[in-house]
Amino acid sequence: MKKSGRALLVIALVWLVLFEGGAYAFFRLAGASSVEADHVSKPLTGLDRGSAVRLEATVAAGKDVLAPLSQAPCVAALTEVYAVGYEREKEDEVRRIAVLAARIRAGPPHIGIAIGDARVEIPLALWDPSATAASRVDGSMNELPARLEITDAELREARAKVGPRYDHLEVREWTLLAGTPLFVVGRLEDHDGALRLAPDPALGKLVMHPGTQREYIDKLKTMSIAFRIAGGAFVVTGCVPLVILAISRARAINRRRGRAAAGG
Repeated sequence: MKKSGRALLVIALVWLVLFEGGAYAFFRLAGASSVEADHVSKPLTGLDRGSAVRLEATVAAGKDVLAPLSQAPCVAALTEVYAVGYEREKEDEVRRIAVLAARIRAGPPHIGIAIGDARVEIPLALWDPSATAASRVDGSMNELPARLEITDAELREARAKVGPRYDHLEVREWTLLAGTPLFVVGRLEDHDGALRLAPDPALGKLVMHPGTQREYIDKLKTMSIAFRIAGGAFVVTGCVPLVILAISRARAINRRRGRAAAGG
């Protein structure tokens, strides 16, 4: 094999390794989504202290707070501020860079949810709607409203991580309203007093999906299929350069054999 051929082979192998690594990551995500779907599809439970629970509930009414950015009244709100920049990778491709500058929560220390006549409390710090729902507010700006109470140091640090590619600030906000249906997966703490939820021991997190159990299961299964398709696409794409090299090599050998036969 000529030197140029060896160089192309090395490039093709590096390409293969990179894409197979991406495929492995997608297949792992697919597996994790499938495992979670199996776990949360078990029957709904009662309210036994110290036990893992799967509940369909609604957000209980309480004293409203104002969402930090939109000032909309709600039971609780989560606002995230990002420093955003763009990096041109190719002539027609631009990569978006987003670095979290601050995360602001508004609401009581515990969110109440109602299951029939029972009330269960969820620590505000465990509510992470970014994992299960689209933000209700998504805005780009150069300056933030003073009411967000983000320090200059937080913004400087985030901008520095983006570097010279920094372009603007982006704010995302989620709100939780009384009466919102929830599918909840967690563990009831084992103590007297108020019923209080903790993360599910098998998942390592507390699930608060805005909707029903069936909707959350379907969402996880759809994600698993999408990740598997993406992983398969990466596998195929990673093999393309090697296949092209193999075809090119086979054609070159056949040409040499043809010339040798003609000369003989």
